[in-house]
This record gives sequence, C-alpha cells and structure tokens, in this order.
Amino acid sequence: MDTLFDKDGINVVRNFLTLQEVSDINNELDLLFSQESRNGSLYSTTVDEITKKVTLPNIAVRSVNLLELALRVRDSLKKNSKNFLNATYKLTNVSIFEEKNHIKSLPWHTDNRPGMIRSTIYLQGGGKNSGAFQYMVGSHIRDYYVKHHLSNNQVKELSEKIIDIYAPMGSLILFDSFGFHAKRICIEKRRIIMFEFQKEGLLYKTSSIPFSSINLSKTVLDNMDFFTNDASLYDHGCDVYFRNTITTTARRKFKNLLLVLRYNLRKIIG
Repeated sequence: MDTLFDKDGINVVRNFLTLQEVSDINNELDLLFSQESRNGSLYSTTVDEITKKVTLPNIAVRSVNLLELALRVRDSLKKNSKNFLNATYKLTNVSIFEEKNHIKSLPWHTDNRPGMIRSTIYLQGGGKNSGAFQYMVGSHIRDYYVKHHLSNNQVKELSEKIIDIYAPMGSLILFDSFGFHAKRICIEKRRIIMFEFQKEGLLYKTSSIPFSSINLSKTVLDNMDFFTNDASLYDHGCDVYFRNTITTTARRKFKNLLLVLRYNLRKIIG
C-alpha cells in the first residue's frame, strides 16, 4: 500500500537495497550471528531466547558502510516527508538484529516520542509468520494520550486503520513511532537493520554512533553533523549492552522450546 508519510505516518520503499547488497550483508551476518561476542571479538549478543543483536554494528559490519546507508535512508525521508525536510534530525541509534521462534505478536503500542522516526530494512522475514510490521495509519497525529499499550477495545475501534506491511527483502519501512504499531508472530527468522532519527533539541535518550576509519568516506565526512548527538550514558539502543552481561538460562530456553512445539503441534492438528 502506497502512503504519504506526513499524513499517514508510514512509507514503504520497496527494493531500497539491491539483491546483491542484501546477499552480501546476509553472508556477513551469517558469520556474525554464528558466535557470541567475547574476549574482545565483535560477533553478536544474545538478548533473550529469541533475539540476537550484532555488537557494535557500525564497526563489526564491513560488507556495507552503515553510516552511508543511514544517509541514504535520510535522503529517502527527505523525499517522502516535508516535515523531515524542514527540520534538523540526528541519527540516534543503529541496530542489526534477528529473531526466531517468537510465537507471540508484539502488542499494539506507541513509543510516545513525538519527533522520533524509525526505519527498518528487511534482510530476511517480514511475512505473516516472520514478524510482519503493522501500523495504524494517521495515528501519529492523534489528539489523545495513550500511556503505551492499546486496550483491546481501542484496537477494535481503530481496526480500519490497520495495514499489514508485506514487502520483499531489501525493502525500507519508514515510520513515525509515535503512531500505533505492532508486529506479527515471528516463528520463522526475521533479520533487520534499524535506524533511529530524532529531531534536534529533543530530550529523549539517544545512543552513541561508533566510528571506524573504514567508515570515514567523503560522503560521511561531509555529513558529520548528522551523526553527532548528545548520547545518553549506556541506556539506549545498542549502548545498553556495553556494560551489561545478558544471559539466557537453560530453563528459559527449555520453556520457549515447549511453547514453539505446542504452537507447531496445534498447526498440525488443525
């Protein structure tokens, strides 16, 4: 479904990455997700029994310059949003993660941060059983407050505004996270790159944008102001994992395995 970003709060750019770019990135991520980061190595961090994140993606990933990619996403936002074009935005987080065997959908909610925009680039998944993104068009310009999650009655009342985003690998989803959004179950693997942008002067938490000399192309150097933000101290985005040891217990893994087996059994039985 084609949308107007400022009016609807969401826009989809199909084939934002070429198939070759998607293939190159996925080949590298297969390696990074195959091991845990330890003893100084940069691989992945296990967030919980279903989710892994690449540790320091701007430094660990070499198949694509993620800072240049962030600028490409910014340029797409400029083309799709007059509001974005007429304001100064900063890059405030870069994340790459994958998830699998999540039998529960992400509930309808708002991030309650007006002036923050997120983007998702699908590398794998995004289908009915692999975390398809959902959005309520126009909900970002509502005139009422919701603390975080919507009630069942609110979801029912706004059901006509719901769109499901099914887009091929390499597609870019731009969305105003103040609007109501959700995600379908993720039994099959979902792998994405996520960029976050915040309007200059906001007081929301931000994360640092690590640099490697390999990223410092002329395009990046010419846009250094875009990457400078007043990063919070280890409490947003990937920064959360700098000084926190996250472990997944065997008990939690076993419990999740039972849930997945029960889900698949129900599908077989019908």
